[in-house]
Amino acid sequence: MDCEGVASFSFAKTRIRSIQTLELHMNIWPVLKIALIIIATVGSVFDTSYAEFGNKLGWEPIVAGLLFFPSIVLVGVFILKVIFRRKLGFEEPSWRSNPLDFSHPEHFCHLAGMVLLISGGGGFVANYFRSGEWWPVLFAPGALGLGVLIGIWFLKVVYVNQSVISNNKIQPTQKKRG
Repeated sequence: MDCEGVASFSFAKTRIRSIQTLELHMNIWPVLKIALIIIATVGSVFDTSYAEFGNKLGWEPIVAGLLFFPSIVLVGVFILKVIFRRKLGFEEPSWRSNPLDFSHPEHFCHLAGMVLLISGGGGFVANYFRSGEWWPVLFAPGALGLGVLIGIWFLKVVYVNQSVISNNKIQPTQKKRG
């Protein structure tokens, strides 16, 4: 075997290892995300801080939590599309996506929204079984998580519409031959 053959074999072997490592990292994200959600839910189940002030707060935290992230997304899209006249870059989050890839912050926001939504639900159920009462403030973490997921959905809608519009502009007009 000549030197060139050894070098190409070594390169191929290294490439196979890096692909296997990448596949391992892609398969580990769903497990880590579910583990994080379980840990956050267990933490919210044992949280008793709402007992001190829960009945004193009204529905304002829920409305604020539900509307905060979507309104930030609307302002951001307005600034991006109208003022800077740039296209929105978006990659749909999934359970296999890396939430620490900050070139696509929607992956992290998706994980944060899921953690808030599910752990908020767990905290609500646990508090109801613990005290037999429910207060509006118990819906706040779930409302914030739902607001984050609605904001991500809005980004997806804007991105899909942007893609459809740009595809319609790019298609050349064809003349009929006859």
